[in-house]
Amino acid sequence: MASTELPLQWYHKPPSHLSDLPVTIEASLLIGFMKYSELISKMAERKHSSSSVVEINNISNSKQLQAENQNIMKLSQMLTKSEENFLWSGSNIQLKRFVDEALLLSGKWTSPGGDTKQFTNESVIIKWHGPSSKKLSVIKDDNSSVVDALSDLIVKKLAVNSSNTDDHVDTTTTTSKPNETCNTCDSRDAEIASLKEKIIEMSNVIVRLANRQNESECQTEKHLNESKKAITELSRTNNKMADEIDELKC
Repeated sequence: MASTELPLQWYHKPPSHLSDLPVTIEASLLIGFMKYSELISKMAERKHSSSSVVEINNISNSKQLQAENQNIMKLSQMLTKSEENFLWSGSNIQLKRFVDEALLLSGKWTSPGGDTKQFTNESVIIKWHGPSSKKLSVIKDDNSSVVDALSDLIVKKLAVNSSNTDDHVDTTTTTSKPNETCNTCDSRDAEIASLKEKIIEMSNVIVRLANRQNESECQTEKHLNESKKAITELSRTNNKMADEIDELKC
């Protein structure tokens, strides 16, 4: 019986077409192994692609948030407090941006007279008395949220100015992102390495199964040859006995 052992190199570099494989148990196992290996590769590529997209989105969101915070801090530089009065030293256009971006309020702006500008919505009324007086009055504040927000922004502005936090944040952000990316890459590489080890282990199992089948086929072929030899010997004995019986009859 001809051996159906697969070439050893197929286990390390499978043929490009599955039809090139003989139909054997080890061939079936190898086909399954090839499909599993292909699936693992696709999963690794998909994970790498997904992780890259997440990292890009995180970096983009972080940069956007940082830019927004910097804009708010720049606008907050124009806000001060003198005794009990808030003062705004910027323009009315900058004040509108400040109310929209820093206080997160939406409403209507009007010009009651002169340089005065007034912001109004259902729960808040803010009046700026113009660039001459710079006075910023909170006329209506149902939940005291505007006064609290203005006070908090002044405190944050003073902290930023005293500790030069802008430069510190830029340096920290720039140096920490590569470390975070490296940690993510190391984790992904470890997972892929683990999958490769499992694939190699499966390949070794297939080789062992193929060797066992070949050994079994050799044993079967040996038994068949012995059986054929015994049948041939028995046939010769029968023929000899038949000849002797014919001679006795004569």
